[in-house]
Amino acid sequence: MKLRKILLLPVAGIAFGLGTLGIFLPILPTVPLYLLTLAALTGSSERLKNKFVASKLYKKHLEPYKKAGGLTARSKLLLILWVTIQIIVAAFLVGARPILQIVLWTLYGGFMASMLFIVKTVDRKRVVAYKNEYIRTLNKQTSK
Repeated sequence: MKLRKILLLPVAGIAFGLGTLGIFLPILPTVPLYLLTLAALTGSSERLKNKFVASKLYKKHLEPYKKAGGLTARSKLLLILWVTIQIIVAAFLVGARPILQIVLWTLYGGFMASMLFIVKTVDRKRVVAYKNEYIRTLNKQTSK
C-alpha cells in the first residue's frame, strides 16, 4: 500500500505538469492529464487531492466536465489519441515480452471500452456554460 502511494505521487506530478503545459501548448490535452492527476492523487495523497480540487486550475478545466456529466467529443478524441500514442510507445519499449504485451493491450482494451461505453459524451455548449458560470463567479469575487 505504501509503495503504491509512493509510485502514484510522481505520476500525479508529471501529469499535473504536462496538463498545465497543455493550457499553453494545444498538443498536450489538459483535461485528460488533469483527470490522471486527480486519479493518481486519489490513490496517493488525500491532502494534495483536496488542494488540487480546490485550485482554480481544477475549477476551470475539470469541474465543468464533472457538472456536465461527461466529456465532449473533442476531449474524448484527444484522450483516446493521447493514450493510444502512449500505449504504442510502451509496446515498443516492452518489446517481445508476450505477457507484458498482453497486459498492456488488455489495459488499452479496458480504456477504450470505458471511453466508448461508460464515459458519456456531452454537448460542448453544456461544458462551455459551466465554464462561463465559473468565470462569472471568479469575476464577482475579484470585483469585491
